[in-house]
Amino acid sequence: MRKHGNTVNAPLPKLSLSATGHAQKTFLTHTDIQAVKYRLAEHEISQPTGVYNTELEEQEQNLAEITAILKQTQAEYEARSAQLAAREKALEIRRQELMRRKAEIDIYVSRSKDKQNKNLRLTAKRYEGISCVMQEMSGLTDTIAGATALLSILMERNKTYGVYGSFIEAAHDRLLTDSAFESGPTDRSEGAPVMRSYDNLRSLSASMDYVSGVYTRLTKEEASSLSLEQALSAEYDASAGSLIEKQNAHRVVVSALEQQVADLNATLDDLLLKHESLKTDNELLVHKLHTRTQEISEVHGAVKNLLERIAAVVEERHTFLTDRASIEDLLGGVGPELQQKVQLYHKEAKGLINMNECFNRVLGSSLLGRLRDIYKLSLALEDAAELVSIANDLSFTTK
Repeated sequence: MRKHGNTVNAPLPKLSLSATGHAQKTFLTHTDIQAVKYRLAEHEISQPTGVYNTELEEQEQNLAEITAILKQTQAEYEARSAQLAAREKALEIRRQELMRRKAEIDIYVSRSKDKQNKNLRLTAKRYEGISCVMQEMSGLTDTIAGATALLSILMERNKTYGVYGSFIEAAHDRLLTDSAFESGPTDRSEGAPVMRSYDNLRSLSASMDYVSGVYTRLTKEEASSLSLEQALSAEYDASAGSLIEKQNAHRVVVSALEQQVADLNATLDDLLLKHESLKTDNELLVHKLHTRTQEISEVHGAVKNLLERIAAVVEERHTFLTDRASIEDLLGGVGPELQQKVQLYHKEAKGLINMNECFNRVLGSSLLGRLRDIYKLSLALEDAAELVSIANDLSFTTK
């Protein structure tokens, strides 16, 4: 409380003669004391430049200033809270956006894995087809090998048939030569030699027919062997050409599949790296958001706790300090006029009432109540000023 040096020089209202005479004869009654207190309070309040009215006006002016500062601080606090709420909302939107992007990346990675699995299944199926083709090629190779072996056998048989044919041709020529040699003397012979010549001719003719039949059969078998050899050679050439073409085609297909698998593996590696990078960035951002949200929550909680503590303690503290306040604390110092009035009252009471009680009775309960309210208001204003200084502290500003 401020001490004021302004005093009122107005004369103290005189007591009534009845009250004065009664006070000289005996003690003042309670009714007389209350009347004096009421009159004194009305007189003090009625003074337009009295010490109490001046202090009340100053306290009201201070209250208005502190109230304006408190309202401004409250507005700044609300603006700061709105700004923090907007930031928190923006951070929440950003976090939701990151979570959405993370979900999209997870879906994309899942689809990539499904596509890779599908490609792997397709590659396995193609490898199975290639294996079947290789088995078919192996079967064709075995068939070609068998045909080659059969061809070699037929060629050996053709050689054998050629030897047989050469022998038969030589025998046929020899028989023709022998028949021509024996035909001359046969015509000039007679009797038994002629009959023997006929038998020889029949035997020779039968031999020639047999040899001709064998020769014809061998010739047919040779022609059949040659045609079979040509057919097997053509089939071998066709199978070998088809096998080479299929091998080349399968090599191209396998090379293309291997390239596709390599490209898919490279793409999958890139996607996994991007996923890990985005996951790391997302975790860092989520951590930052969590830290920032925690800081905002701590600041908000600190302010809220401060307000709750102030709201819980201020009334009890103000009441306690007001009840313990002395007259000097309530008045901000005792002026000479009031001191003179109290001493006069104490003198009239012949010292039977202590000075504090004299002050209380001179001022009156109503005025004392108002003074205590003013003192309590000054305590509230001091706390409000302290709150303003705390709110203006740079350590509470948001970076």
